[in-house]
Amino acid sequence: MKIILPKLGANMDSAVLTKWLVAEGEPVEKNNAVAEISTDKVTMEIEAPEDGIVVKQYFKEDDDVPVGAVIAEIGSAAQQSPDPAKPNKAAAPEQDAKLAASPSARKLAHKMGIDLSVVKGTGPRGRIVSEDIMRYANSEQAAGEKKEAAGQLPEQAQVSGNTPDPTVLAEPSVQREQAESYRLTRIEKLSGERMLQSLQSTAQLTLSRDVDVTGTLALLDSLKSAKQARITFTAVVLLAVCKALQVHKRFNGKLKNGEIIIGENVDLNVAVATEQGLLVPVIRELQSKSLLSVSEALARIVDKARGGKLEADDYATGNFTVTNLGASGVDTFTPILYPGQIGILGVGRILKRSWVFQDNLEIRSIVSLSLTWDHQAVDGYPAAQFMKSVAEYLETPGLML
Repeated sequence: MKIILPKLGANMDSAVLTKWLVAEGEPVEKNNAVAEISTDKVTMEIEAPEDGIVVKQYFKEDDDVPVGAVIAEIGSAAQQSPDPAKPNKAAAPEQDAKLAASPSARKLAHKMGIDLSVVKGTGPRGRIVSEDIMRYANSEQAAGEKKEAAGQLPEQAQVSGNTPDPTVLAEPSVQREQAESYRLTRIEKLSGERMLQSLQSTAQLTLSRDVDVTGTLALLDSLKSAKQARITFTAVVLLAVCKALQVHKRFNGKLKNGEIIIGENVDLNVAVATEQGLLVPVIRELQSKSLLSVSEALARIVDKARGGKLEADDYATGNFTVTNLGASGVDTFTPILYPGQIGILGVGRILKRSWVFQDNLEIRSIVSLSLTWDHQAVDGYPAAQFMKSVAEYLETPGLML
């Protein structure tokens, strides 16, 4: 039985095989994960279609796999054929062969002369991956062994009366002083490429506005007390943007060949920070949702994003994007347009500030909003009017309930 890379989206033509979860020769049960793949939008597991043994893997970890390609084959133990390109497993210790480790981790351990039995695995179900080998190689124990070996002076330096060559003695310490580096995840690299493309292909401009949200926060407190449900401020912003998009319809469209195609529904993308990088899933048809249902939809999509459970359909490009950096302590920033869209709204943190309210100086809750839009599609005045509508809905939330 062949395992084929499926097509997860209309624009998907390949994916990176990020991790093998079952090695060649290991048994696997039906519907259990065999490999992990990653595209620019989603990371997901490929499951075994039946019980059996993984008799052949056709790609290595980090390989770019085209859609429809056979990534592995499942069969019986009798079908497994030896691969002359692989090292003789009989020569390896029996204990090492039984350890759960990815093929790339085994290869790296063999190359570096590291016994797998002393390495702690951090992969799925304690499986040893390449990062574990590198971590062990750089650990205090490994470093101590290297230091002990390096401490033995060259034969020339051990001769009585000879002074050790300072350049020889200094070499090990110089090698240990390596600059720290961070390897971008696939999602981070592709997100950066999309943002660069967005900046290069659109005339982006940003305007900002401070908004009094004291009334909105009071409403959220009262709803929490009455319904025993926590509705987030971001959910209110999404609803306010939805209402504004129904009035200022240009922002609910996409610019194509000098024409703005207005969307039938209000589908909003929401930026979500995850361990893998920034994800921007979509919440559909907000125009038909209440504040409570918007908040519930937002909570679901955030949980899916941070739990690595997003599906291909969750990554569709909506009509507008909202990104909130308030929880990170940011006041005002310049968001970059999501490719294909006309506008994106950035939300800063809420601060207590002196504010003139009904001709009186009071302490009010103020939030900073930043709207970036494509000046090819919309001029400055319509953009300011859109921002004004969003502000009015947040200042008087009863208008949208």
